[in-house]
Amino acid sequence: MAGLTIPAIAVIILREMWPVVLAYYLHHHWAIFPGLVLGCALTGLIMQYLTPDPNQHSTEEIIQSYHEHRGAIDMRSFPAKLLGCACQNKMMA
Repeated sequence: MAGLTIPAIAVIILREMWPVVLAYYLHHHWAIFPGLVLGCALTGLIMQYLTPDPNQHSTEEIIQSYHEHRGAIDMRSFPAKLLGCACQNKMMA
């Protein structure tokens, strides 16, 4: 599943989001810094309020699930982390 999801996300970000953001920033140079700040702020808020443990990264969650939960992965934080990643990439691209 991850083998299909990660390339799909990369295609969406690179083919759909990147051209729009790049064209906007090329015509509005003043918007680069506010876009970076907004992207980081949105990502921070999403991670802080929509994930169970904002200090734990996905890799750490996988390792912990392997050692402590027999490999059972809690997918509750996946949509929020995906949204945070998309916000950060869209604003920072």
